[in-house]
Amino acid sequence: MISDNTSSFHTLPPLEQLEHLSQAYDDGNPLAAHEAINICQIHRLPTPSWVATALQKTFVDFYSGNVAGTTAKVVGTKGKGNSVLGDYMKMAKVYVRSRAYYTVRRWHANPADYQDMPRALILRWFQGKEKWSAHYVLDDALRHAHVSLNGTIFQARMSAIRKAKSQKLPESFSFGELQAEVCLGLRDERGIFGAPDIDPPEHIGELLSRIGTKEK
Repeated sequence: MISDNTSSFHTLPPLEQLEHLSQAYDDGNPLAAHEAINICQIHRLPTPSWVATALQKTFVDFYSGNVAGTTAKVVGTKGKGNSVLGDYMKMAKVYVRSRAYYTVRRWHANPADYQDMPRALILRWFQGKEKWSAHYVLDDALRHAHVSLNGTIFQARMSAIRKAKSQKLPESFSFGELQAEVCLGLRDERGIFGAPDIDPPEHIGELLSRIGTKEK
């Protein structure tokens, strides 16, 4: 299962955030350098040497024509054709698809545990386009995850989501915390997961109240 450390990252002191980002960069996440620059600017910290090295490499790659999508390689990876952004996107798709699946499964187990699901699915549930059931099975979770990612760059067939939920990523990898994701158009400021800024409608409130009473 893909762990979600997004919520804890921004609660860390700035220097610990930089350590986390350094590990993420070494594990192949090029967006970590961009986020480190943001943190240094916000907190007026000196730029770590690993960030300076990353910027130098980016400068050389850009002016030599080795930009993302051509021959630039991700740090720590080998193999022909692994572009900086391309390799990152492969990891991001695995992460988002897997997280969609597992957060949906938690909702299936308990309808009150919906706030970490993809926002699109939460809205469909609020609007009555999706129903909660205590009898959902694996294929239902795959279907809900599939529906929730439609229209995004992470959309996938159920078979791809099934594969993603079993894949492993570097422990440092996460999605939804780096400003570069917004700059690259991978998500909006609010992200893909999390409850919308509206209260649950009456029929959802009644369901949650009824389920809560049964559990007591």
